[in-house]
Amino acid sequence: MESQAPTGSLSPLMSLTLVLILPLLSLSLLGRWKVPPPFPRDVPWPSGGDGLYARIRAFYRGWPSGRRNLSEGYRKYNLQGQPYIHATPSLRPQVILPVKDFEWMLQLPDSMLSVQEVMNESVGLAHLLTGRSATPEKIATIAINQHLTLGLDRIQQDLVNELHLSLDQVLGQDTDNWKSLLIFPAMEKVITQIATRVLLGLPLCRDEGYRRALVRCMHRFGAGMVVSAQLLPWFLQPILSIFFRIPLRSSFRELSSYTEPLITHWLARIEQEDRGVKSLDTSESLPYNLATTFIRVSRKFLDHGNLNGRELTNYINQISALPFGTLIPSASSMLFDLASHGHQLGLYQDLQREAVEALGCDAWWEDLGSFKKLRLIHSCIQETLRLNPIALHASNREVIHSDGLTLPTGQHLPRGTWVGASTMDVNLDERFYPNPMQYDPRRFLSERQPTESQKIDRLTTTSTFLSFGAGRHSW
Repeated sequence: MESQAPTGSLSPLMSLTLVLILPLLSLSLLGRWKVPPPFPRDVPWPSGGDGLYARIRAFYRGWPSGRRNLSEGYRKYNLQGQPYIHATPSLRPQVILPVKDFEWMLQLPDSMLSVQEVMNESVGLAHLLTGRSATPEKIATIAINQHLTLGLDRIQQDLVNELHLSLDQVLGQDTDNWKSLLIFPAMEKVITQIATRVLLGLPLCRDEGYRRALVRCMHRFGAGMVVSAQLLPWFLQPILSIFFRIPLRSSFRELSSYTEPLITHWLARIEQEDRGVKSLDTSESLPYNLATTFIRVSRKFLDHGNLNGRELTNYINQISALPFGTLIPSASSMLFDLASHGHQLGLYQDLQREAVEALGCDAWWEDLGSFKKLRLIHSCIQETLRLNPIALHASNREVIHSDGLTLPTGQHLPRGTWVGASTMDVNLDERFYPNPMQYDPRRFLSERQPTESQKIDRLTTTSTFLSFGAGRHSW
């Protein structure tokens, strides 16, 4: 006689289903959900067609970069002065503006458009770094402005020393013989070492264990940003980002094992100074770096009683790990371009001559005016960024006004819509750049005459050079 399963018991299939679904439901409740608005009805789609299949095809055509959609829309609509919808795997409505409307957009106030809202979603800050608030970002902006802009003369010699040391370590000091070099790892070491010198100073900037931990953290954040924030639909991002958030938090804990003792010590020293108490440790002066500047600014904006070393460490670790993921590839691309074209264009000799004339003496390295004379080097950097922009669509902003935004062309965008410009297509537009596909390291020399040295740099303001964005919030 066959036995029967007790009434009320779950089948193996149902048990497995519950095991899979319950964690996802829990993650869904814990995730940050931001439902996007509907797509604007009067803005065209470059793929054409209004059917469901045509729209789905548009979202994943050219996956993962979406370059095909951007180029087609630019040729079909932007060149005619019209905006178009850029369909991406995130399924969020994004409108790409023509240059003339993009210039108009840059003049709009922050009460109409928000950069931070786009950053939260497009690079995964809202999902990968949960619990963030706007206050530390404001503090970081003030600290960076004070330290790197107003106080640049105080750290310039440190930067020069670290640059010389890191380049000697990577390139060697043999100037008579060529050597093979892996450019990306070399730039990774140089930039992270110099950046850490500015942020945390000696001796941590030369600690190879800390540098490797920093690089791992950057790589994990980069992977999480691309996959969870750009390649997944918006409704899956809060759920699946957990798989990137766990290793990223592990990396931040590893960074904290190096930085928290230092930051806690510096916080205690600064608190003593503010109370007028002299430190018993007279053998070591308090260093001047971005971390100590951040601590001082934080004490002005935050409640002193609630300020602690661990909280400050978390903020400072994020500052150290997140910004350099774009700088390293850009520096590597510049060296690739120089290595690929330098011989044919006679570029090496001209660059060396310019460097000797501007920085031939040690004392000239301490003069900020010396770096303004590096016009050819600056032009090479701009040309590389023109051909290798950091992002395919730049200066994205989110419409945050409750009434939405009406474009000069008449289309109305609901609140929550993203607007921006197609970086690569603008940078390769023959109307703005003759022979745009050609690498010309001297292309920007005529635009930087000595009489214009006091003007705002075209690199960060023009609507036809978008590699670092444009307007008040350019990178």
